Amino acid sequence: MKKWLKRTALFLVYFLVFNIVTMPFSLAFGPFDRLREMVMESIVNSRRGYLLASRFLPAEVLEKYINERLQAAEQIAESESKPVNFVNKHDPTIELKEIKSSKFEGKLLIVHDPTRVKVVMTQTPGKQGERVSDMVKRVGAIAGINGGGFYDLNWEGNGGLPQGPVIHNGKIIYQGAVAADQVLIALDREGRLLLKSGNHTYTQEEIDRLGIMEGVSFGPVLVANGRGRIIGDGGWGTAPRTAIGQRADGAILMLVIDGRRLHSIGATLKDVQDIMLHYGAVTAVNLDGGSSTTMVYEGEVINVPANPLGERYVPTAFVVMP
Repeated sequence: MKKWLKRTALFLVYFLVFNIVTMPFSLAFGPFDRLREMVMESIVNSRRGYLLASRFLPAEVLEKYINERLQAAEQIAESESKPVNFVNKHDPTIELKEIKSSKFEGKLLIVHDPTRVKVVMTQTPGKQGERVSDMVKRVGAIAGINGGGFYDLNWEGNGGLPQGPVIHNGKIIYQGAVAADQVLIALDREGRLLLKSGNHTYTQEEIDRLGIMEGVSFGPVLVANGRGRIIGDGGWGTAPRTAIGQRADGAILMLVIDGRRLHSIGATLKDVQDIMLHYGAVTAVNLDGGSSTTMVYEGEVINVPANPLGERYVPTAFVVMP
């Protein structure tokens, strides 16, 4: 019996080590196409996953999947959305919804008065990001979610370099470098959510002409003119997600989906699109996700950030003012 137990234990250890070593190659070159696509999409969408995969996989394999992801994003990044026309009754109601499915959990805030939603930027742009909870507290907001993307130089993840322009109170307060597939995510004077092509440098004159008051940059577009824009599952794999949208009555939808946990592995872009459509979004767009995904409400972080150290430092947030 002791010999049998010892041999079984050795076999299990061998089997585990063998699978860990060979798994990257099986995924990259094996026969399971859909599994390979799902895992590779998730890897290239994760900073730590990419660093780990780059140690095992040939550069051309990673480059192939990154290029495919960028091509898929470019197809939906240019989806122009017509502004929603509504009568703002300045209803102070904020609803909190629990989002649950067989593979993820999340939170949804419905803010009935869209003019209460503002952009907040880190106090040290270009150097260091800030936690969403700190930004919410600093400006006296009731709620907040992480906002636009940022450039992660040297994989430090300090959130200090926003992508594209950051706009607050109608002024460009930071002019970051633009990415080819990004979207300008903005709110105008009436609180209408505007999604504009963000792959060029906006001037203050353009911002004035468009009537934009608040804005950050990321993407891709999920819903435009009441229709889903995602092709397939979106090509970004499964991960924690943050998104913002607007209903026909003007209410703003702020969504976070937890990920990289046993009971909440994360969501695809298609999953996020479908949630937004279910709750009545006529316009919706993806915000920075992954370890950045954070929602604060009434002084507490109410989701579970995927960052092992807690909240990640990010450059911007959408907040709800009193």
